[in-house]
Amino acid sequence: MEDRPLDRLRAALDESMQPEAAYRAHPGLNWSLLKTIAKSPLHFAHRRDNPRPDSPTFRVGRAVHAAILEPERFAAEWVVYAGRRAGKAWAAFFEEHEGCEILNATEYDTVVAMASAVRSRPDLATVLEDGLAEVSLVWRENYSRLADLDVVCKARADWIYHDGDSWVVLDLKTTRDVEARSFGRDAARLMYHGQLAHYAEGLSATLGGVPVRAELLVVETEAPHDCGLYRLDDVALQCGRARREQLLSRYAACLRSGEWPGQLPEPGYLLLPAWELDTLDELED
Repeated sequence: MEDRPLDRLRAALDESMQPEAAYRAHPGLNWSLLKTIAKSPLHFAHRRDNPRPDSPTFRVGRAVHAAILEPERFAAEWVVYAGRRAGKAWAAFFEEHEGCEILNATEYDTVVAMASAVRSRPDLATVLEDGLAEVSLVWRENYSRLADLDVVCKARADWIYHDGDSWVVLDLKTTRDVEARSFGRDAARLMYHGQLAHYAEGLSATLGGVPVRAELLVVETEAPHDCGLYRLDDVALQCGRARREQLLSRYAACLRSGEWPGQLPEPGYLLLPAWELDTLDELED
């Protein structure tokens, strides 16, 4: 029997970690938590101790991911309720569909349209033809400044596939605009390149240090739901690794000191915007 790359990946994964609930319960350091330390260690500690509650935005986001990456699961686990979410009819529907995620009609139509836009593109359909969705990765971090702290990291990769001689970790993003400059600004601000570097590190560690490529599949949230694929070149991924190591370095310092300061740990000088400082020139005139 042919030894398929995805079979090797399945064999390397911890099966107990694949259910989403098991992954979320694992104490490893994930990217969504790590990136909060960019604002301040205080914000990191707060998020660590107070996970974000679920919301309609998160629910729709999960639906988009399922519809695009796991259409069969989407069909089985997502249902539509068009009425008011109160009263006997709602209670009966909720009880009948226990364990399912419930969307309203507008949300459902939008999710289906976004998934159709992606899967109707032959090049994107090819990328999603053969791979693994929602893959939980857990590894011991080898960043040098954490060597003595035995830090365990984790990631939940949207999609992993094998292309030629390369492994590829792909993350699905919804956006208002897929145009290169606009999305590039959003990606830098939201540190998507750091997130992909984190995922690539986890996949590489899981597979014994193999090189990994990274990609972003992007789709607009409003019709006509333009979509496409961005590949991270060596420069973008190197920048992502540098950003990730910057955050890990800050995390290591806080672990050692036991202190988690906010954004203003000591008195600073007030930074007025340029438009207000223009008042001084107006006075001189």
